Amino acid sequence: MTKKAVISLDLASLAGTLKYVPGLQLPRHDKGLLERRIATTFLTHFSQHDGSSIADVHSNASDPPDVTFTYNGQTRGMELSEIIPENRLEKDSIIHKLRRDIISGLTLGDNTAGFVINIFFDDDHSARFRPGRVDSILAKALTRFFDRGDLGAKIIEVPDQIQDVVTRISVSREDLAGDPRLEDDREPLIVFGAQSTMLVPEDDCPAMVESRLSRKSLHDLGFPTWLLLWSNHHALGSLRDELDNSIGYYLQSHPMNYERIFHLHLFADSGATEFPMRSRPNGV
Repeated sequence: MTKKAVISLDLASLAGTLKYVPGLQLPRHDKGLLERRIATTFLTHFSQHDGSSIADVHSNASDPPDVTFTYNGQTRGMELSEIIPENRLEKDSIIHKLRRDIISGLTLGDNTAGFVINIFFDDDHSARFRPGRVDSILAKALTRFFDRGDLGAKIIEVPDQIQDVVTRISVSREDLAGDPRLEDDREPLIVFGAQSTMLVPEDDCPAMVESRLSRKSLHDLGFPTWLLLWSNHHALGSLRDELDNSIGYYLQSHPMNYERIFHLHLFADSGATEFPMRSRPNGV
């Protein structure tokens, strides 16, 4: 059977008459805070589900595990690992910086407001997105477009010097007043084809899971510890079943030294899956 690729669209790349609502905002600038936030989110829902008593969620100074907490009065540890496509956070960071660099090269005013600019690169769906130093060239191309005041245009010509990198620049008009994606209402909304993610679930889900679990299997744990795999990136929003299947398959042939193992899928109408253990931890 032919394997099929799936393109997961980033809602932040879409524009139209519907209001954009940002997703869950996570403190990625602080590893300890991020781990406590995810652990607390999971444990709160866990205790509500089974009536257990959860308290004292703290970062662990002698990591691993990442977090300690009390479960029905007993100390437990929690090791956390995010499931995410290869280099996706790096790619998101590159996109964010490129957007801000382009906008910093514009003179904002009434003539720049209300435009949606879609920019597509030759390597949009590559895991290693490397646009190069194109920000100033793109800013000049957009400036020429805004200065012309062509409200009916659908396409902005790609400058000759970056045609081997940028494949298309399209433009549309939208009511963007108050859009949370803009730092200034005079900004155009610049979105990139690279914000979407192309995956082959049959290959990529097992690869992502093995990458995370193989690392976690090496930890020497001194007391009962839970492993929490979690997913939040838009690229994985529709792939809960595929991820659960991959986790379950991996655990069938790779017993791990954890008391309990869960996958927390942080999307609307999702939740957590617990996986049966092949063997109980030894000596904990």
